[in-house]
Amino acid sequence: ATSLWNPFCENAFLGRFLAHLSWGAAARDVLDRCVSIQKDALAEPDVVVASSWGAAVALKLLADRAWTGPTVLLCPGHRRLLSSQDADALVTAFRALPKKTLRRVVLVHGTADATVPIADSRELAADRARLVEVPGGSHGLGAAAADGLISSVVVDVLAKKYGAERVGEVFFAR
Repeated sequence: ATSLWNPFCENAFLGRFLAHLSWGAAARDVLDRCVSIQKDALAEPDVVVASSWGAAVALKLLADRAWTGPTVLLCPGHRRLLSSQDADALVTAFRALPKKTLRRVVLVHGTADATVPIADSRELAADRARLVEVPGGSHGLGAAAADGLISSVVVDVLAKKYGAERVGEVFFAR
């Protein structure tokens, strides 16, 4: 995709300009503050579903082992603003999580995402976590949400924690 002002497009003027600025330390600080806020606010939710930068925050919570519950990461943006060193460390920490934790994590990413390359999620999942690729899906994953794909992924992740029968009983009887 080509764009003059979208900083995430590879050949955009603004993207090329911003690439020369050092965002790594500032992005790491923002990520750490977001994680701190979430640690304080995170009660025991049934599932964490987070998208883009929010998915990077959830990823950091997982990597820090501050959260080990069911998690759905939608187009995680960990490589977009973090320095490559910080993003690499986050990926390494995530992939070192116990299998029990990783079984409860699902990544969902559109193959046509022009904001965060699907390669980032493929690298993150590798052979350690489940990745659901949405053919033709954009960064917003609107069609995947509309056709129930994301809902079914959330139900599947919850079933790993509570059991399929219990999920239907508790979450759909309301």
